Amino acid sequence: MYSEFFERRYLPFVSLRKRSFKRDKELYELRIKAAIGNLRLNQITRENVVALHSAVRQEGLAASTANHHVRVIRYSLNLAVEWGLLEKNPAARIPLFHEDNVVNNLLDDVQLESLLTVLRTDRNRTVCRIALFLMSTGARLSEALSAKWVDVDMEKRSFTIRASNSKSKRLRAIPLSDTAMEVLLALPTRGEHDYLFVNSQTGRPYVTIAKQWDRIRKLAGVPFLRIHDLRHAFASFLVSNGVSLWTVSTLLGHSDPKISTRYAHLTTKALESAVNVASLKISGADTFAGMSKASQ
Repeated sequence: MYSEFFERRYLPFVSLRKRSFKRDKELYELRIKAAIGNLRLNQITRENVVALHSAVRQEGLAASTANHHVRVIRYSLNLAVEWGLLEKNPAARIPLFHEDNVVNNLLDDVQLESLLTVLRTDRNRTVCRIALFLMSTGARLSEALSAKWVDVDMEKRSFTIRASNSKSKRLRAIPLSDTAMEVLLALPTRGEHDYLFVNSQTGRPYVTIAKQWDRIRKLAGVPFLRIHDLRHAFASFLVSNGVSLWTVSTLLGHSDPKISTRYAHLTTKALESAVNVASLKISGADTFAGMSKASQ
């Protein structure tokens, strides 16, 4: 059965080799097991996988989420073929949905204030602090949840993201802003736990905050806001205030600086604001000159 193969062979193998294996396990338990778990490996058909792929999309979930289900099945069955347990992979070359990764859900001033109010007052203080930390550092959620106190230098105000925890697999350091420092200083884990963010109910680091984040964003009146959008918010704050795209790319840890061009329109707005400063000066000078002539 696929379920036996996945649980006894696949998961033990990828847990030592794939950083996203926990996500694979989550998708398996949520949908894949119910769809094909009771089938023998040689009973799984292309139609089975395509049907699951479509069903996930019809749930209203993102194209990337639907595609991830296919990728997990495809990779697991590739291993089955490699290990001599299956003749050919039925999930091979299944067309994936187009992923629009350039979508940025940016907040206006009213929405931002509403979100910050909830993050400062909601009962789940740890999840709120995680969100504030992401918005203050531009770190990815996985980077924050795996962060340890040894990665933080409070004196030098620096947060180091280890290569093993970074999507780009490169070590990078993020300077800690005042708001990021406030979050860290408020954490009860300092001196008590290895990890920054620990679930008070389990005493263990968070694996996901999806349910709590869904509740918080709805409470704040921004149900469209993904947790990853907090990283985009950090970038937008910087670019809108004249910080170069190269600097933003470095802080975000982009493997390709071109990725940061998604914020180019904000650079244009910043430049427009800058030239308007000169315009105001000129207008003010003209007004002053007119008043001087009138008094003569």
